[in-house]
Amino acid sequence: MAKNIFVSYNFNDRKVAKSVSEMIQRENLKGQIVVVENDVSYNGATAIDWEIEHTMKKCDAALFVIGDNPRNSPWIEKEAAHAIAKDIPVLTTQLPDVNGETPSALTDSTFINWDAKSLTDSLNRC
Repeated sequence: MAKNIFVSYNFNDRKVAKSVSEMIQRENLKGQIVVVENDVSYNGATAIDWEIEHTMKKCDAALFVIGDNPRNSPWIEKEAAHAIAKDIPVLTTQLPDVNGETPSALTDSTFINWDAKSLTDSLNRC
């Protein structure tokens, strides 16, 4: 059975989700990428929680992509909390050439280098 991998990224950089997906699919990820595609933040915290929970409920692991401004994402702490509560593997990676800090909710996650083979191998082990 194929795995569903939730990928968290800053909405201001949708290219990241596409880049991650393309990178790891080339390396034969045994699963598919799942992302939150709808920005419902204008409807408040309850809408955000519902969207994250609805998207993540079918996922077997979560990958958090850290850029320069992860703390500016209003969703990342909520996504991390949902992944941890769901008790699925939580992994983080950092985009190349950025200096963003890992959010506190993800300090215990498994860090993976930003390269296709490392990402795919780690996700396939989940």
